[in-house]
Amino acid sequence: MTTYPVSEPDRRAGPGLAVSIAVIVVGAVVAIVGLAGGVARVVHNLTAYSAVAPARFDVHLSAGTWQVWVDDDGVLADQLTPNDVRVVTANGVRVPTTWVPDGDVETRPHAGAVYTAEVRFVIASAGEYTVTVNGARGTAVLIAKSYRDLIKAAIGWFILMGGGILIAALGVVLLIVGVVRRRPPHPAYPAGYPPAGYAPAGYGYPPGPYPAPTPPSPPLPVAGWYVDPSQPDAVRWWDGTRWTDQTRPSP
Repeated sequence: MTTYPVSEPDRRAGPGLAVSIAVIVVGAVVAIVGLAGGVARVVHNLTAYSAVAPARFDVHLSAGTWQVWVDDDGVLADQLTPNDVRVVTANGVRVPTTWVPDGDVETRPHAGAVYTAEVRFVIASAGEYTVTVNGARGTAVLIAKSYRDLIKAAIGWFILMGGGILIAALGVVLLIVGVVRRRPPHPAYPAGYPPAGYAPAGYGYPPGPYPAPTPPSPPLPVAGWYVDPSQPDAVRWWDGTRWTDQTRPSP
């Protein structure tokens, strides 16, 4: 029995399965690390210390730009000045305080109220600090980082997360390409078709030679007078299935 070749997939056509999975795992790990770091930085920088002025805060402050926020309570005028806020390190060194520029004024909700940043100061290195707020007596105040500083602290982590997602996506693409290029193709026959009477294996019936199908016979002519095959100068009656004995001269 004649057999016909089946084309084999090209094992070098695409990236290996192990490589694709490794890229996906690396990308996922990088994305998770970036997400965890970014969320941690956001949560850490959202820390706020609240009290009612006049107030004293003995707190640990991380490096960055901090602001004193005041519950505006509908009051549009500034309720604090830089002289109302005193920031001192554990060694007694005073940290300069300044106005929050009009273009950088931020608001934030806290405990059902809206606070407005009015005074800011920059912490060069993390440590223990004493912050005293003397103005805005009887008004709730917050000490918290600026939103701009929060974004600056977390943006690098979220960029890392985005890079991890791109790496994982590349791994998925490599995996799909590898699977597609290694998928077994259909049997390779001459001119793309199996020879007449041959049934390949794996198509629902056993392989082997089969007789070629007999083409259907053309339909028979309808009954009538036709040229007599044996006498070209005469016509003979065809009854639809066979020639009869009835003949007559051809018109």
